[in-house]
Amino acid sequence: MRIAFLGDIGFLGGYTFNNNGGEKLKSIAKLLSSYDYVVGNLETPFTSKNQTVVPKSMHLKADKDNIELLKLLNVKAVTLGNNHICDYGIKGLEDTIAVLEKNNIDYFGVNNKNLRLKYNGNKISFSGFCCYSANGSNYINGKGVGINALTNKNITQQMESDEKDKYLSVLSLHWGDEHTNYPNKNQIQLSRKIAENKNIIIHGHHTHTIQGIEQIHGSLIAYSLGNFCFDDCTSPFVKNFTVKKNEDNKESYILSIEIENNSIVKYEAIGIYDSERGIVLKDNSRKIDLISREIKNYNREEYEIMRSKQISDTRKEKFGKRDFKWLMSKMNYYSIGSRLGTFLNAKRSNKVYKNGY
Repeated sequence: MRIAFLGDIGFLGGYTFNNNGGEKLKSIAKLLSSYDYVVGNLETPFTSKNQTVVPKSMHLKADKDNIELLKLLNVKAVTLGNNHICDYGIKGLEDTIAVLEKNNIDYFGVNNKNLRLKYNGNKISFSGFCCYSANGSNYINGKGVGINALTNKNITQQMESDEKDKYLSVLSLHWGDEHTNYPNKNQIQLSRKIAENKNIIIHGHHTHTIQGIEQIHGSLIAYSLGNFCFDDCTSPFVKNFTVKKNEDNKESYILSIEIENNSIVKYEAIGIYDSERGIVLKDNSRKIDLISREIKNYNREEYEIMRSKQISDTRKEKFGKRDFKWLMSKMNYYSIGSRLGTFLNAKRSNKVYKNGY
C-alpha cells in the first residue's frame, strides 16, 4: 500500500477553485493519482460565516467549492487537528465536516475522532493532535467538540488502543515553532520516546517550513512537511496585517510511504516547490539530509543558537520593525486576545512536555 502525506493545505489566493487553482495543482495531482491513499492537513475551514469572536491575529477560511481541489489531488482523508480549523468557531468546523462528508472525504483530529483503515492486508489508524503552543481554539481532551489536544494521555490512549487491535499508528501532529527548519527539544524528545517503544509514523506540520526526518527502529518521524499549498495570508479583522510567503515557505515535500503487513518497507521525501506556474517537483533531498543530521545533535548549544537565530531573522523579514505604529495596529480585540491566548497556551504546552511521555 502506498500512502502520500501532504503538509499544510490552505486554499487561499492563487490556490482557490474560483481563481483557477486547479491549473496550479494539475501537475502534482497527476503524481498523487498513483497513490492508494492521500492524506493532507486542511487548515482552511469550508464555511460562509463571515464573523467570529475567536481572538486571533490571523483567521483563515475558504469557500466550500474548494472541496473540488481536494478531489483533484486524490485526497482521501484530512486531519483537521490544527490551529485554524476553528477560526470561525464550532460552526465553521461543523460546516467543514458537512462538506467533507457530502463529498466522501474522511477526516480525523477533531471531536475525539480517529480514522481506521483496512487495505490489502494492512490495518492503519490515523489520529491527529494539535499542540497548545500552536494557539488554536476549542481544544478538547476526550469528549466534546473541537480540536484534539496533543497531550501525553491522549496519545498514549490512542496508541495503546491501536496496539491492542493490531493497527499501525499514524500520528498527525500540529506542533513546533513557525519560521524554522529545526524542531525544538520537546518535539524531538517526545517523538524519540514514542518511537523507541512503538512502531509508528509521525508526520508533522504547522511550521510552514520543511524539517528533518528520523528513522528509529521500525518507526518514521517527519517533523514537518512544510506547506503543500499555502498562499499569502491577509487578516480580515486586523488592519494592514498580511503574512507573505518567503523562499522557505515555498519549499516542501510529499512524504511517500510504502506499507506491507503493517510495516514500513520503503519511504521517500519527494521535494516540491511553489513556483509561479504552480506546485512543481524540486529535488531538495540534500537540504532535508542536512537538516536531519543537525537534529541528531539537537543537544548541542550550537543547534539552539542556529534555530533561534532563524526564527528571529524570519520574523524581522516578515513582520518588520516593531515600533509605536506597529503597537497601535495591535490595539484591538483580536490581537490583544491572541496575545493572551498565546500566554495561556504556552503554559499548558509546557505542562504537557514537562510531565514527559
